[in-house]
Formats: sequence, structure tokens, C-alpha cells
Amino acid sequence: MNRDQFILSLLALTSFVGLSFGAQVAELDVGRGKADVVYPEHYVKDPGAGFPLVLLTDVAEASAEVQAFADAYRGAVFVCAGQADRTKLLAELAKNPRLFSFPRGRIEIPSMELAAADAVTKLKTYFKCGRYQAMPPKVTRYGARIYRAERTDSVDPTMTVSAPWKVIEGDPGETGCDARLAYFTVEADGENLPAPTVTVSWPGVKIASVDGARDVRMTDYGVVLTPTDSSGGTNYLTMVREGAIELALHHHVEGAQHGPYARRPLPWAQIRASDNWRAALRAAFKDAGLDSLAATDGAAINLYGFDSNFPRRHVDYPEHFHVMLMWDDWKKNNVGHYTLDEKGFIRGNNFLVCGDIAGGLPNGYHPQPAGLTTEYVGPRGQACFAIEMQADGRGLVLRRPGKAASWWIRAERPDEAVALSRREDDRSPWAMMGAYSVLDDTERGAYTISRSGADGVSQTLVCYQRDTGALLSVEERRGRHPR
Repeated sequence: MNRDQFILSLLALTSFVGLSFGAQVAELDVGRGKADVVYPEHYVKDPGAGFPLVLLTDVAEASAEVQAFADAYRGAVFVCAGQADRTKLLAELAKNPRLFSFPRGRIEIPSMELAAADAVTKLKTYFKCGRYQAMPPKVTRYGARIYRAERTDSVDPTMTVSAPWKVIEGDPGETGCDARLAYFTVEADGENLPAPTVTVSWPGVKIASVDGARDVRMTDYGVVLTPTDSSGGTNYLTMVREGAIELALHHHVEGAQHGPYARRPLPWAQIRASDNWRAALRAAFKDAGLDSLAATDGAAINLYGFDSNFPRRHVDYPEHFHVMLMWDDWKKNNVGHYTLDEKGFIRGNNFLVCGDIAGGLPNGYHPQPAGLTTEYVGPRGQACFAIEMQADGRGLVLRRPGKAASWWIRAERPDEAVALSRREDDRSPWAMMGAYSVLDDTERGAYTISRSGADGVSQTLVCYQRDTGALLSVEERRGRHPR
């Protein structure tokens, strides 16, 4: 069967056998016999929530190459369904379902090809370029983004380009449309080709701005432009850096959801809780003196939320916020993923260690339930700080090794506000420093962090470009809320 028939066969399945560990299994007729396909649980409930990679093979045992590939790419599923003991096989898969999400859909590869010596190389090329071949194709790509004046639904635009160029279709990381913008990527075989002219027909839509293009000419029906970026995929966030601390402002717009957040209401409780938790954490890190690169041995403390509106390849799901300690890009990194429940309380930390960090945990993920403490180990092999998750999910405690003071971040309604307290040592009472709440006005491009305390109200107002998220200004305000 071809790829389209394969996808239709998957969607037509209605009988699933439930397994533990969040996996489901369905039987699929692949022409020469039966195969078992393993899905993530959320895929069965909502097929738009993810794209499981399913490697189908009709041999009893996977080759060493295929096994190595599955181990190297976390989440990849491979099924040996030929003469194998199917009951035993499914039990093993249920214990450790390997699920890999990517936006290009599913691939069906004969077992003969999977067993080939160059299978791993070909699969890596597939993930990067969408083609199953040993060498990456030599192509040139350009992309651009077109923003609406009004955020609303409408017909999708039509992009026209002359041969040999073509618009990449079927890949939401490259081409798509939502309530905020339309974006596209064109490609042609060959290296370093000059960019083509693209005609965008979008009748009935008022265009506010165009990004990633030159020679832009508005028309009665849309816009004509020459794309300049390497991809149309957008990155709708604002970065605010202060010393060692970087706060990422993730902007969320109804009608612009992508990936696992598509076709359902935005999870506003978790969005607001993520913003509020990180605002209070930022204040705690600053009060603890960790906003200085000298205090972090040159490492950055990155406080990130989660993405819902980005038509790009990063799947930021389920809802969470990040606390990172990074000093060598993604080669050396501590990445806390603090997952949130439907009310915004903290369920645990899927802690990721990137690279071989002296004094730290091994490279890989280390899931930690609420109630445990996570140490963030810095460049010198010593803990830079530690964060304790309270067992009830309602708070975090920040500590610095060798320091008596500690900082308590706690909330009864994290989607409304998160409080910050400090005590000088374990015998001292907690002293309230303030309650933090965030309001993000994505229409005006204004992100406001408010702090309410005994000394009054103060605000940090971050202004950003409404369409792209580019930082415009940061203003500190004291006194009452401005009217």
C-alpha cells in the first residue's frame, strides 16, 4: 500500500487493546500478514494530538541497526510481527513504548530496507528532509510570514510560484495558516539558488505586515514578495534578559493553536499559572543573587513556558514551564520540565540532563514526582541551586548550597497569582515579599508582570511587536496600577 492508503488504514481502525504505561495497540493488515502498531494514549483519544512514527517490519527480530536507531531516537516505535511470539512482543513494547513525534506524518519501510546497513542514515535524512535516502537532498528553501490586521478565521491563502520551485505542503512546520498569520516555505532542487517571486492570493483579508521578505508589493487580492528566510515557520515569543536570567514570554492566541493544542480551546489556567510561577521564580532568583553570571559560574538561568501558537517542530506538550541552567547551548544543560495539572498546580519535574556534567545526573531524562528536590549542577561540577517541589503541588522552595536563606514560591490559585516569601534560616518565620501575577495583552503587544506587597504595587511592562514578538522595551513602574 502507498503512504496515503497506510494513513487511511490507521485512521479507520476502531478496535484498540488497552495496555498499561500509556500505550495502545491496534492490529493492521499490511498485505503480507498482520502487524501490531503501538500508539501513545493521547493519539487514540485525539489523532491530531501527535504523529507517532511506526516502523513496520515483517521479521521476527529487529536488526542491530534498527535497535540502535530506536535507542538513539527516544520514542521511536518498531514492531517485529512476523513469526515472533506476538504476546511476548506486545508485553515488551508495553513496558517501554518508544514514541517519536514529528510533523511529516508516518513512514512505511519494508523490513529488508530497515535491515540494510545504511538504514539509520536514511532515517536521519528522513527526519531532517522528509526523504528516505542515504544523502540529504541538495535543495534550496525560502520562507516568509504574512500577518493579518484582524485575528479571525478566513479562507486559506493561495501561494503561487514558478517551476522548478514548489510550495511545501502537508508539513505544518513549513506552511500553514491560522488566526494570526499565514506562512509558507518554497523549495527547489539545487544549492544556493536565488529566491523566486511568490504571489500570495488572500482575498477579503487585510494584511498588516510581512516578515522574512523583500520587494514586497501589496495588491488588491494579497501580496507579491520575494522570501528571504530559510523557512516560513514562526517563533512567537519575546526574550527578556537581565544578567544571568532569561525570561521567555510565550504568547498565546486563540485560533492560532498548533500541534497538540490544535482544534481545542487553549488551556488558559495552565498558561497563566506558567506565567505566574515563572514571574515569582524570577524574583526569587534575583533576590537570591543568582542574577549575576559570577554567581552561576557563567551559566544562564532560563525561565521558559510552553508553546501553543508556534507552527514549528517543537512539541511543547503537556503543559509545563521550564527552569534551565545552561552554559554550552544544548551540549551542557539542566532542563527542568515542571508539568502542570488542569488548575496549574505542579505535578512533577521531568528533569533532563544534556551532556556529561561532572557531579550531575547522567545524560537523559530523570522523571521526579512532586515532593522531591532537584539539584542544578553548574560548570564547576557543583550545585548552583536546588528547587524542592512541595508534595501538594502548591509550591517550590529555592535554596543555594552553603547559604542559610531560602525562598518559598507558593499559590492557592496559581492561575491568578503566585506568592513569594523568604526566610533567613530554617528557624526563622517566612516573610512575605509579594504576590506576582501576569497579564499578556497580545493585541497591544504588552506583557505586564505585577507585584503586590506591603510596600504597594510595582509593575514590569514589556512591550513587544504584536506580530513577531520582537522585544521593543522594558519599563519598570512603581505605585498604583496605571489606568
